[in-house]
Amino acid sequence: TVLRELIDDGRSVTEIDTLPTSIQEAVRVRLYRAGEPARDLLAWIATASGSAALDDLTTLSTAPVEPIVEELLRRRLIIEISEGQYEPAHSFVRDACLNLLEPKQRKQRHAAWAACLDRQPEQSTQAAEQWLAAGQTTAKREQFLEAAERLERVWRYGAAIPFYESALSGLDPLDAARLTIYPRLERACHRLRDTKRAAAVCTEWVELARHYNQSAVEARALSLL
Repeated sequence: TVLRELIDDGRSVTEIDTLPTSIQEAVRVRLYRAGEPARDLLAWIATASGSAALDDLTTLSTAPVEPIVEELLRRRLIIEISEGQYEPAHSFVRDACLNLLEPKQRKQRHAAWAACLDRQPEQSTQAAEQWLAAGQTTAKREQFLEAAERLERVWRYGAAIPFYESALSGLDPLDAARLTIYPRLERACHRLRDTKRAAAVCTEWVELARHYNQSAVEARALSLL
């Protein structure tokens, strides 16, 4: 596999002085060989939530997208999973692209994706995923809660939990608004059968209910421990 990555540009093995020591190194070689415009567009594809649509890439990138997409396809760095929808060809490619970005740059890409997807109501869950990756835990709390509930409705409890936890993380430990999130987070943990996490949520829920002298809420949380 490493040799196949290496001779992607048509060279024979005998023409190559140094073999890469790992698949990851071979992928990095291919990325640099592709050139800066291709790496930049590939970084947009790698930071997408799932596949990247051609129309969205055209919105996000300042480069001419279609010829670069064709070049990435030719180099087998991306695949077209359906018409106009692209993904990195392998997790090694995705990881290598992400590793080329500084943490701040990666968050900026996620924020740009989120703003793009926010204009598409059918992509609301993906937009929330991007805001979460961008670290927007306070400004997007309601969006996170809505996304979590949508995910629960399709039994994706493990995917819902980070949204509930992020909604909590942007609140003060004594903020009464936490009392409306704890029951939803506990429910998702329970349905995922993560009893340890559910118990930890209930413990915080009990303590906050007790702080506000809400005996009925406290009793409900205690009943779930």
